[in-house]
Amino acid sequence: MATLDPRERAAVKLSCGEESRWQEVWRLVIEAERQPVAERRNFILAARSDPFVHRQAIAILEGSDSMVSYSPVPSSEAPPFAPQA
Repeated sequence: MATLDPRERAAVKLSCGEESRWQEVWRLVIEAERQPVAERRNFILAARSDPFVHRQAIAILEGSDSMVSYSPVPSSEAPPFAPQA
């Protein structure tokens, strides 16, 4: 795949079908982010959409660390808060 100069990239237009598929991808990503982290992949795969939309939505969430569960530092290990004067 040839890389485009950034000035040429702006001129690339998506077909109507491609644009609506990407709108579906982003809609699904936004809805999935409202779900608990552990349920996001299954939420996406359960959506009534085509495999392209599923793959892209999962890739976006994985790339943004939105599929990773972070556990907070236990309070016993957290340094005490000390306001600076």
